[in-house]
Amino acid sequence: MKVLVTGSEGFIGKRLVEALRKKGIKVREFDLKKGDSLLDAKRLARKIKGIEAVVHLAAELDENSKTLFKTNVEGTEALLNASAREKMKRFIFLSTVGVMGELKKQANEMTKPNPVTRYEKSKALAEEKVEQFQELVPVTIIRSALVLGANSYWKSIILLAKKGFPLIGSGKNKFQLVYVDDLVEAIVFCLENEQTEGETFIVAEEKAVTLEEFYIHLRKLLGKKGKPIKIPVWLAKTISILYITICFLLNKKTLFRPAYIHRLQRERNYSINKIKEFGWKPMFNSLQALEKTIDELKLWN
Repeated sequence: MKVLVTGSEGFIGKRLVEALRKKGIKVREFDLKKGDSLLDAKRLARKIKGIEAVVHLAAELDENSKTLFKTNVEGTEALLNASAREKMKRFIFLSTVGVMGELKKQANEMTKPNPVTRYEKSKALAEEKVEQFQELVPVTIIRSALVLGANSYWKSIILLAKKGFPLIGSGKNKFQLVYVDDLVEAIVFCLENEQTEGETFIVAEEKAVTLEEFYIHLRKLLGKKGKPIKIPVWLAKTISILYITICFLLNKKTLFRPAYIHRLQRERNYSINKIKEFGWKPMFNSLQALEKTIDELKLWN
């Protein structure tokens, strides 16, 4: 099988490319860093020529980007059109559980989409494009939970925990993630199993912990004793606005923004029963994955 992986230079893409090649699968990489563009019809046609399957990971993540919908929606549609012309055997689309929006109870694949952020709305629209091509291309949609692993995002969070950063809010909300290696294995599983065609799957760790449990375990791994200090959400948002101003003046970036604080309070609680019934389940829970992530980032004391 010859597979085109878009977003091949990304956090998930690099690991997926490596995993596919270890299985002897031929991979053609497609990434902005390599000069590729989903909206460059001629380049896309050259890249997809002779390909049998596509794994579409590439996406614009920046909520403030002017090209967010063009990249995530129009780009996905362009790739689907090219795949249909090439008579693609498989098309795996990486979406997000975020398309289901704010949750009050455990979500599954039947939960009605209700995206809130611009990014979530773009991915929900992209899912609609994928579904419209079901009769032309064998498609599978994977709705991934927030991905845990050794990248700059989690490095920033772990370093904040090392400094004794307080827990924002009660911490009682469910905080269900997925380890990056598990997500990669789920993608490969769907790629290799024809019975997943035409299906949408939530991919996450098997059981949700609370945000408080997650943060206490992180502190424990970092050698921090006792429970973390808690501060109310309103106070954290007030402090974050002041901190953003300081960072702007110093020309620095920060994760500590009101939108991030709000997302931290979200209920992240998902059922993965459907994909388990098809034969896949995760190897790691988030507490185990935290240890692997800290080890890979070399952030032990």
